[in-house]
Amino acid sequence: MRPALPSLVALSAVAVAGASNCSTSDVTYVNVTAPLVQIAQYVDNSTDTFSVFGTVRILDGCTFVVDTFVFLPGYTDTLWYGIGSNRTASMHVWGTAGTSSTVQSGVNAESANYTLGSGIAWSDIDTLILFAPATGLVIASASFPSLVHNATTTAQGTSTSLAVSTTSAYTPPSYTLKLETVTPVAKPKSLQNTAAVVEDQHSAAGSLVSGGKGIGMAVLVGLCAFVVAM
Repeated sequence: MRPALPSLVALSAVAVAGASNCSTSDVTYVNVTAPLVQIAQYVDNSTDTFSVFGTVRILDGCTFVVDTFVFLPGYTDTLWYGIGSNRTASMHVWGTAGTSSTVQSGVNAESANYTLGSGIAWSDIDTLILFAPATGLVIASASFPSLVHNATTTAQGTSTSLAVSTTSAYTPPSYTLKLETVTPVAKPKSLQNTAAVVEDQHSAAGSLVSGGKGIGMAVLVGLCAFVVAM
């Protein structure tokens, strides 16, 4: 059974009219942070689990980083996407599948610096999504409330939300222990015969002892009678 894979509504690299280029000189959101929250639990069709957390921090108008980033065991062609309250579709923020420019696994360290793509500014997005487009796997997300508050609303803007599949999470298979009934192994005939001989010998010995006791008593009675006669 394949684990339920979270999916994101309209998560695709769609060019959005009115999107603006970022500027590194823009200090509006410098040092604004958001926790990276894990969404996916299982790695594809397996019982291997993800471990994902960290703190996303905005460095300037175009760049962000993930502090104390943990991303294990990693995932092929993971990219950054973004959604915003003033956009009708998600935006491809950073990374290129099939190249070295993908999000690499991390172990409690600062990640690489990620730069917003062309035609994207912080005013366009308020949530970053760690996403693998090849499989549609939403791995984690980081939401910035302050970016939502300051986002520029367009006339055609609609709220875009993260939609996680309601399918129950993958449950590892259970196993029932089957106890096999073992039939006792019969003794070899040679051992059976030996046991019979031993048993016969025991019986004979018992009879002999009993017989001996009988003879002894008869002799004793005879002697007593002889003495009395005298």
